[in-house]
Amino acid sequence: MTETELYYTLALLKIEGVGDIVAKKLINHCGSAEQVFSSKTDFLKRIDGVGEILIKNLKNTTVFDLAKKEIDFIKTNAITVTSYKEDLYPTKLKHCIDGPVLLFS
Repeated sequence: MTETELYYTLALLKIEGVGDIVAKKLINHCGSAEQVFSSKTDFLKRIDGVGEILIKNLKNTTVFDLAKKEIDFIKTNAITVTSYKEDLYPTKLKHCIDGPVLLFS
């Protein structure tokens, strides 16, 4: 996972109303966490479970500052991050709808 991918994924997970299930749904429909933030409102509305409140919350730019701080913490503490899309992610968790988007070790 690149630092850019991590940055946008962390920001997405900081959005009110976005947990692991919703984050995976958004990422899978849009292609990446970065594309979630750049997707048009009409496209997002077509995703099952995405409504006006969530779309409004996706415009909250304060989550990017929080994501940057978390990346700094990850780097400082040499934490390894694994995304649910990576081969190193545990296979059994990949089959759990509510498995975490990111694992930290």
